Amino acid sequence: MKDGELFIVSIDNQYKVINEKEETIIDLGCLHDLPIHFENTLLLKNCVEKNGILSLNNKPMQVKFEYGEIFPYMKNNIAFAKKHSTYKLISHDNTVLNDMEIDKIEYLLIEDLLLIQVGKDFYIFNTREKSFYPIKDQI
Repeated sequence: MKDGELFIVSIDNQYKVINEKEETIIDLGCLHDLPIHFENTLLLKNCVEKNGILSLNNKPMQVKFEYGEIFPYMKNNIAFAKKHSTYKLISHDNTVLNDMEIDKIEYLLIEDLLLIQVGKDFYIFNTREKSFYPIKDQI
């Protein structure tokens, strides 16, 4: 065991993050599935089907179970989370990074690039730079 190491434990489907001294760092409550781990961030789904993001780097740790679907991409400390009917770009600490209401997200074959649809407009999103590039009609 390393000093400062964290663990996720479950007792009767109630999850918590504890340290090496078995002190509770954060109580996650009832989770529907095991957490999905990306870098130092966990994607969580609670028992009422709401999703949340927990960064293991943030002090104090906190999670808000306020999202519907979370797009299965968490890299460079960002994620896309559905709130109501559209996705929002959020950071690992639950900060909304952009006000765009994103309708659709697709993986591209080039690493760190995603195709984003906002209404009828399309963008390339560079996850490293956290920037959107509009795709203009060439016709």
